[in-house]
Amino acid sequence: DLIISQVSTTPVASVEIAHLAAVPLLPLPLTPYDPSIYKYALTYGVDPNLVRAVMITESSNNPAAISRKRACGLMQLMPATAKRFGVKDRFDPDQNIEGAVKYLRFLLNTFDNDVKLTLAAYNAGEHAVKRAGGIPRYRETIHYVEKITAIYGNSYRPFASLSEASSSLNQNSIATD
Repeated sequence: DLIISQVSTTPVASVEIAHLAAVPLLPLPLTPYDPSIYKYALTYGVDPNLVRAVMITESSNNPAAISRKRACGLMQLMPATAKRFGVKDRFDPDQNIEGAVKYLRFLLNTFDNDVKLTLAAYNAGEHAVKRAGGIPRYRETIHYVEKITAIYGNSYRPFASLSEASSSLNQNSIATD
């Protein structure tokens, strides 16, 4: 098994959610979970749009969702993944989102920001992707990757730095006043 210490999941910054208003959103429905998505996306440097696309696909924004394979919550964390990333209660939306964002950061680092491989690993596990040398030929995983990339796109968009987000927020405020 991979050891989590190979990648830092230490928060990179602590900032107010208002800075995230600078992030252009994909046309997905707003949810009561967006503040947590944005907080952890910024903290761990993951595009909040990727998190939102995964969440809508995984659970249709249902925090009580349970899969046949025992994945739970908004981001459908498996018990081992939840434990690995410090989630005590998979049904707690904030914990579930934080654990999933940490996992997405780990996968993005592992697969050099390749969105398709990251999504395949989120669905099938990073070991399955490594064994296959790409997206495993599982019908579910292929469909999963296609569904999310149809929402998000094929290319990862790195999250803006705090200064870029602040600058963009200030420009947006001026333009809309």
